[in-house]
Amino acid sequence: MKKDNVYIVIPAYNEEKNIKKVINDYSKIINKIKNDSKLIIIDDGSKDETYNIALKEAKKHKNVEILKKKNGGHGSALIYGYKYALKNKAAYIFQTDSDNQTNPEEFWEFWKNRNENDVIIGSRKKRKDGLSRIIVTKVLKYLLFLIFGVLVEDANTPFRLMKANTLQKYINRFDDSYNLPNVMLSVYFVFYKEKLKFIPITFENRKEGINSINIKKIIKIGINSIRDFYLFRKDMIDMSKSEKYYKILVIIFCLILSIIGITFVSNSSPLYFTNIYPDSNAYFTVGKSILNRYVPYRDLFDQKGPILYFIYMLAALLSYKSFIGIYFIEIILFTLFLYFNYKIITLFIDRKYAYMILPLYAALIISSKSFGGGGFPEELSLSIFSYSLYKILKSTITNKDLTLKNIFFHGLLCGIIFMIKFTLVGFYFGFMLFIIIKKILNKKYKEMFLCSLIFLLGMFIPFVLCSIYFIYNNAFKDFIDTYFIFNLTAYPNKNTESILTIINNQFKYINSLIPLLIHLAFIGVIYFSLNKKILKKYNKLLLFLLFVFMFLFIFINGKSYYYYPLPLSVFSILGFAALIHFFKNYYRKISNKVFIVITFISVMIYIPILLTSKNLNHLFLDDKSYPIEVFANIISKENKNSTVLNYGILDSGIHTLLGTIPKNKYFINLNVDEERYPKLSNSQDNILKNKKVDYVIYMAPTQLIEMQAFKNTLERIGKNYELVKEMDQVVEGVLKRYYLYKKKD
Repeated sequence: MKKDNVYIVIPAYNEEKNIKKVINDYSKIINKIKNDSKLIIIDDGSKDETYNIALKEAKKHKNVEILKKKNGGHGSALIYGYKYALKNKAAYIFQTDSDNQTNPEEFWEFWKNRNENDVIIGSRKKRKDGLSRIIVTKVLKYLLFLIFGVLVEDANTPFRLMKANTLQKYINRFDDSYNLPNVMLSVYFVFYKEKLKFIPITFENRKEGINSINIKKIIKIGINSIRDFYLFRKDMIDMSKSEKYYKILVIIFCLILSIIGITFVSNSSPLYFTNIYPDSNAYFTVGKSILNRYVPYRDLFDQKGPILYFIYMLAALLSYKSFIGIYFIEIILFTLFLYFNYKIITLFIDRKYAYMILPLYAALIISSKSFGGGGFPEELSLSIFSYSLYKILKSTITNKDLTLKNIFFHGLLCGIIFMIKFTLVGFYFGFMLFIIIKKILNKKYKEMFLCSLIFLLGMFIPFVLCSIYFIYNNAFKDFIDTYFIFNLTAYPNKNTESILTIINNQFKYINSLIPLLIHLAFIGVIYFSLNKKILKKYNKLLLFLLFVFMFLFIFINGKSYYYYPLPLSVFSILGFAALIHFFKNYYRKISNKVFIVITFISVMIYIPILLTSKNLNHLFLDDKSYPIEVFANIISKENKNSTVLNYGILDSGIHTLLGTIPKNKYFINLNVDEERYPKLSNSQDNILKNKKVDYVIYMAPTQLIEMQAFKNTLERIGKNYELVKEMDQVVEGVLKRYYLYKKKD
């Protein structure tokens, strides 16, 4: 595996008295680092013996190259050397001058700090080259501030270490003959917020030779540079505006895709008269109850995380009897999700391909079976996962260690996910395991403990805030008992499946869109993990750990529900990027014509793919064909404030349509073993027995109506309640029969 190398770039002009020592000093650095590192001397048309002496010395040392060019000045020699190093695939580029005013031994402090920084520049705190030079540096510092609005500690220091990919961003912004490339590079590094560090260095007075740049030349260059600086500033402002407009364009594109997709497919959309999915209705019922000073878990029983209910509470502020609030939240979050995926795409391939990929990607996710009816916790978490994946990948690819601030923020996001649905935190478990492994391999044990502590601190904050809310409402025990103890003990039933069985079940959906997304995820994870140019050394573990632990945590209870795999689709964007990356790099370039045609096709088939969603079967339902709507009309005609129980079933949606809040804690039943948590069924049976509600709704798949257990249930309800209405309806692909019972007089 190829390790970091460095190209040391040194321009030389009439330095016959210094060049021999310079080559001897810096060739030692090259020999120590090895890995195809090189010392590059650029003779800028010297009139003395500099070139010949350099050639003679180069023969004594390996990996020393002497380049000769026509005289163009110090700046042009620098640019020539930088471009030569970049062309030859240098990982790092170090620049110093050939006048022996810097100390080669100070290079090692720069090299030691290379992984944590994009650029390291020497700061000449104590200079011995004369007062006039110090004044020039100070004037330049404040001139750059006035023109560019940035403070650069020492902009023109000829002692700097730069990552090649960082230098590559800016090297083509000025002509090959430009006088002050180091100054403008320093400005770019600060202006565009590259990770820049200044390290104090010694700077001696020239001992041999004559300085080719005197005060007159400095003044002349300075006057010309002011004009150049203003031109550069104009270009930077124009580019910033262009980037801003492009960013807005991308966001609008993502927003349009989101609006179209969510409007057509999500049952929260106003195109649907209501959301018929039980889970969404349960979240909405609990969420809107908070506005009536109900407290989740204490007053209404459901087992998802408190932040999910707070999200639905916000939605209820917009509409108390419909999902229009969730509809807007879905659009916002899915737009963010697509935008962060655009950012992920730009890490690997040209950003223009986002317009080709995003419509297909969005359509596959929204139309997949895993998407459900809209507003599920898996869907609402996608934008958080895509943001974290982008930030983590960006830092890893650029070989930057995440700052403690970044790690804290990812911990905070993990805490939010933990308070939405804790089985989704596997992604962050994999992330922290990667950080720990990386720190251990680098023998940075203190950093490992500090990073872990900071992450846990961030993760703990959402839990603390939620706990304060429940403590204030005397419901902390209910919170712990339900969200943690209940989910960990009662929720998994006896018919659990092994992880291998679950994996096998996922591939049984081969004709649906879910496996396509998972296959793309596999392709992306494997391709980029094995690509040595993108993920180096143990960074190859990153995607594997993120994906595997997300998968394991999602299916940790041994069950496999249709909406469980949706978060794994976060990795599918890598599959799209991998296919294009492979095609471009190993087959042939994609011409603009082909790109435009494929992008046009991608956009055109967006809606047709959406139309494959099974949710569209519900689009044509009306209030007369949907049982719960019919039941709601019957109940509201008699008394809008009537109490209703969903007996033995999940939330039917009756409280959404009526705009009411359940009066009973156990207003629904969950998919739990009665033996493990008998309180649910016992409480509901007690409600029936004592006629505590006005109406009872029951539902069962039609294939079960001949079973004795089903008949026994109807008989149990019928003791105190009389049948008012029964209707059939297909929900989630299953024909179900709904019953409405009214309390007997």
